[in-house]
Amino acid sequence: SSTMSTWLASSYRAVGVYIGGENRACAQPNLTSNWVSNVITSGWKLIPTYVGPQAPSLSADFNTIDPSSAQSEGAQAAADAVSEMQSLGLGQGNTIYYDMESYPRGATNTPTVLTFLSAWTSTLHADGYESGVYSSASTGISDLVSAIGGSYVLPDDIWIADWNGQQSTSDPYVPAGDWAINQRIHQY
Repeated sequence: SSTMSTWLASSYRAVGVYIGGENRACAQPNLTSNWVSNVITSGWKLIPTYVGPQAPSLSADFNTIDPSSAQSEGAQAAADAVSEMQSLGLGQGNTIYYDMESYPRGATNTPTVLTFLSAWTSTLHADGYESGVYSSASTGISDLVSAIGGSYVLPDDIWIADWNGQQSTSDPYVPAGDWAINQRIHQY
């Protein structure tokens, strides 16, 4: 909390926090409901992020999605994320971002990831939360864009990882009309 108070001198007012998931890289012993309450009261917005199973081809580095159970795994990850949010005092109406790291598009990865994220979004919606997805512009975000108008349930918000140095939420991988109304974050 003291570090967050010091950072109030910056122009920023939002910070990402990893709330859970089997692929979260580090423990978060300071992430408690008390900490959340304190930083929100002091003026911060939080970007809750969940790092669960990843695309099947990333098995050497991560726990991955089983293509045959992608739908149930997506629903389970969302249910776990909701539980984590509730334990932190972050109730319904909040957006939870799924961190889907970069993967080779096509073959098994694309349909597995889209099925998983569709179930993630459906489950979050059923529990009263908004869905967000963080991914590389050229992989996960591109797959989501290609799924517009199809049968997948798409996230409410996207977090575009495109290290192009542009301080803008406009991105060549995402048409201007998609996720256009304050529904984008850009990691540049």
